[in-house]
Amino acid sequence: MVGSKSVMATYNVSGLDYVFVRTIACLLVHSISMLIVFKKDWHFPREDLPWVLTRNISGAFVIISLVFAMQYLPMGIYTIIYNTSPFWASLFAFVMLRESISKVEISAMVFSFALIILLFYYRSQ
Repeated sequence: MVGSKSVMATYNVSGLDYVFVRTIACLLVHSISMLIVFKKDWHFPREDLPWVLTRNISGAFVIISLVFAMQYLPMGIYTIIYNTSPFWASLFAFVMLRESISKVEISAMVFSFALIILLFYYRSQ
């Protein structure tokens, strides 16, 4: 990440340029190679269209947010915040998808979130 930030600053690359290039690279390299490897086609059921569009729009918002966070926050704080994503994914899965969370998972989430807060606190001093 530090390399990306220094390249963006050195060559005066904006965050939106970075997102555009990343999107094209992911589409061409990642998506096509996964379709070939898993022998899938491009088509999906028409009833899945709202979910696909929602995921794509929210994914674009998240990537743009990450790029601008990477530009304007210190890398230590950005990395700490970025590493809270498994915690938020578990929490949203519990709330939105009604997935069950065991007591061990809850304690692991609380412990890891507490450690991230401690890292953030000691990093900021």
